[in-house]
Amino acid sequence: MDLVRGVLRHPRPAQPDRIFDHPLVEHLAATDGHRTLIMVRERVADRLTCDPEVRPLTPAEYDQAREAATRWPTDVVLVETEPERPVRVTAGAARTTPLYLATDGPTLVGSWDMADLREHATGINPREAARLLIYRPRYSTDTLFRGVHRLTERATAHFGGSLWTSYPDPALHRTPRDLAPGADVVGAFVETMDTAMDRRPWAEESTLFHLTGGFDSGTVATRAAERHPGLFPTATLLIGGTGREQQIRRRAEMRDRVKFADPDIVIDAMKHPPLAPGCRWVRGDLISPTEDPLHNPFAQMARAVAEAGARTVVTGLGGR
Repeated sequence: MDLVRGVLRHPRPAQPDRIFDHPLVEHLAATDGHRTLIMVRERVADRLTCDPEVRPLTPAEYDQAREAATRWPTDVVLVETEPERPVRVTAGAARTTPLYLATDGPTLVGSWDMADLREHATGINPREAARLLIYRPRYSTDTLFRGVHRLTERATAHFGGSLWTSYPDPALHRTPRDLAPGADVVGAFVETMDTAMDRRPWAEESTLFHLTGGFDSGTVATRAAERHPGLFPTATLLIGGTGREQQIRRRAEMRDRVKFADPDIVIDAMKHPPLAPGCRWVRGDLISPTEDPLHNPFAQMARAVAEAGARTVVTGLGGR
């Protein structure tokens, strides 16, 4: 049960025993009396939300359900248990959320927030620390802390007293092809965006767009506003330095060209520096090192977004 709570929980929940409830996430479980499968996944549009109750299946039905789970088109995490075999935690191919794992004696624990697992770390990973300092991070099982592991896409973590990870076959690398005469590149790109977004039931009034003024978020947000004018409010973190004036101008032009909804939440990062009085760093709270140095202003923006009633935030192509 500790494993289930660790994988399913929302970081720092108000009630740790409650499963995280969100309109874009569903969870379900099945067992054939011998094996048990727990799934946490993003919802897919045009499909009813699954009943979270455990479903009794025959061994053949279980095998079929396990195979179908691996083909889920959005983000999914699978937890499998079977007597006399290690517990297995598998990440799907469409990874949009991080998942960190650590061991505590005979228990496997996990969270979407690396800071939750800091007490299970055995020290700093010097190689990852160097990468963090020169801003050259790598997407791998390694994190800044020894003993805390990231579960990467399509990888499986095995735990039966010790923790080890198996990986998928390497992806094939291809060289770019010549563009066909008359190819509609922009049209293909827009169609790809629409297909990816429409897989999820996101087009609701409770959805907000993180519109920074940059290319990534601007492309996705303006396309969404074209398709659903006046439906989505926006938010951003206003930076300092030479890019500040450009960010303000670009955001104003984007909101003027296509119809977004109000409010437009703007948090000035210059008013919330990393070591501002009352921030979590000053209080001595644990913070994931990958969230520095903008953790404090981002926390202010997240709080304002939640107070505005948003349950879903959409970012750009480089975001989650």
